[in-house]
Amino acid sequence: MQEITDYDSLSILPTHQILMDRLGQALARTTRYRHRLFALLSLTLNGVTALNEAMSPAVGGGILREAGNRLQRCMRSVDSFARLGKEEFVILLDEIGEPMDAVYTAGRIQAYLAQPFESLGFTASFTASIGIALGSDKYGNSADILRDAQTAMVRAQMQGAGRCVIFDPKVHQEAEDRLKLEEELRWGIERGELRLHYQPIASLTTGEVESFEALVRWQSPERGLLYPADFLPVAETADLMKPISNWVLKESCTQLARWKRLFPVREDLSISVNLPTAYLENPDLPAEIELLLLDSGIGSFGLTLEITESQIMEHPDSVFMVLNRLHELGVGISLDDFGTGYSSLSYLGILPVQILKIDQSFVAKLGASEKTRSIVRAICLLGECLGLKMIAEGVETLDQLRQLRVLGCTHGQGYYIARPLEVAHIEQLISHATKLDQSLL
Repeated sequence: MQEITDYDSLSILPTHQILMDRLGQALARTTRYRHRLFALLSLTLNGVTALNEAMSPAVGGGILREAGNRLQRCMRSVDSFARLGKEEFVILLDEIGEPMDAVYTAGRIQAYLAQPFESLGFTASFTASIGIALGSDKYGNSADILRDAQTAMVRAQMQGAGRCVIFDPKVHQEAEDRLKLEEELRWGIERGELRLHYQPIASLTTGEVESFEALVRWQSPERGLLYPADFLPVAETADLMKPISNWVLKESCTQLARWKRLFPVREDLSISVNLPTAYLENPDLPAEIELLLLDSGIGSFGLTLEITESQIMEHPDSVFMVLNRLHELGVGISLDDFGTGYSSLSYLGILPVQILKIDQSFVAKLGASEKTRSIVRAICLLGECLGLKMIAEGVETLDQLRQLRVLGCTHGQGYYIARPLEVAHIEQLISHATKLDQSLL
């Protein structure tokens, strides 16, 4: 007979240790008999903790006791379950016929738990999020399958109320790979492994290079040279965009100051840097940029910040204030990916923008769609009327370049003009009068 200390005092259910022992036995049987299937369900009753905080622990305790009773009515004699703490339960379904049996059972459990609960005169309804891990001889111990069931449960919670998710080893591996990449990136930033390549922006008429866009790379010792798409999504979720952007801004200004010293006849050169949304929400950004300009020695001319229409529309009032203060410092503002966001002409009329960048999706379709040509022509005409510099992104062919020139676009960047280059190649380009081969035009 099991002693009372081996049971949860609140819900009168077996404890974690009892369940883990039974789970270990199920794993042993599966290892011995490959045809035997079982599943482990991790279940959380969403909202009980919040109810405890709003009402009292006694109310929540009554609901959890009733939840345990309902779960017991859903179980077979061969199944086991336990309460792990707060509002989480774990259910071992032993000897199931096929994986879908676990899904059907999970659905039946959710239906039972969706019925209203009553505790101490208080009535409330709750949803259950359930994660399922299927038993396999690939598991080395009970803790691993419990971890996977809980991981699936968290994913179920993220997908919305009352969801059920089966653990996917591929998804788990992707999560582990992502965490490893995040850790390496943190160390990479500290060890100075970030690099900048610079893509020339040239006049489509003269071929003269007038500016460069700074593009970040990561020279990882383990993975080689990584491009933004390889690590910036991880940086965004890991709250690493600020240190990366700080480094990009500082390095860009330092490099531009060096080029102006080396090539005094090219004082007009400038560098554009993409600005993350978090920066635009920082009211201290203009002061920080002003200090950066002074420290680097590039003065009030030379730095252009690239933003998108969507970034502006998220917080228009605060963004307008920041952009106006940056404009007063002499910092250039470029509207990137124009035509793919909100494209609010009313805002365009009052923003301190000097440059419109035509998105590469329009450039790519120039030869295939007359409508696209008309759109690009309209954007160029709009820019001309507003006195803005027009830059086409993603110029890949001579035909695209010539069409853009006919449509009124004055500047471009893309692989046909020049790929992003390392510092040494940029300096070689500048020293040769910063003009592209006329045969390209």
